[in-house]
Amino acid sequence: MASVAHICGICDLRHVTKPTVSWCPECDEGFCSGCVEHHSLAKATRHHETMHIAEYQKLPLHVLQIPQFVQSMMKSFFFYCKDHELPCCGKCAMEGHKGCNEVINFDDIIKNVKTSTSFEEIMETLAEAVDNIKEIQKVYKGNITTLSENKKQIEKQIQDIRFKIDTHLNQLQKKLIDELQKVEETESKKVLQMSKTLEEKEDK
Repeated sequence: MASVAHICGICDLRHVTKPTVSWCPECDEGFCSGCVEHHSLAKATRHHETMHIAEYQKLPLHVLQIPQFVQSMMKSFFFYCKDHELPCCGKCAMEGHKGCNEVINFDDIIKNVKTSTSFEEIMETLAEAVDNIKEIQKVYKGNITTLSENKKQIEKQIQDIRFKIDTHLNQLQKKLIDELQKVEETESKKVLQMSKTLEEKEDK
């Protein structure tokens, strides 16, 4: 934390005293209204997140003592320490990892990763996985289509069987009714004949 947080750091270098209105945790410096505008437009600092000085002064002491670049949510890791297997900011790389054998710039790591054989193999594996997923989806869609077609075929078969059963029952019904009609006619003739015979006997 700067010892004169209430004074604009840039103006102070010019031997001009102006009150701080905003604080940049990454620069670990306060700015007046004019300088904070320049800070927000400069290419090197336009992505820095600033806070109002009143909010900054409300932060607990232990938070204010955290090294610049890694304060609160405003972390900017530019390096990676292979010895400790940790990402670190520029200040931490110089102060806390100066004795380490391998402190590498993240940009170099990313560039090397993208051109490495392992990265290409991973990308090929991912591409194959995507192709496999698409093939599985295609098979599933095909199965759904097949199930739908099978359902229609079975429904048609059921309708055909129902028609055959109905036809058979109709034929059986007609046959039974016809036979019943014949039996009725035959028995009626017998009854009439018997009645006639009895009448003739009575007349004698």
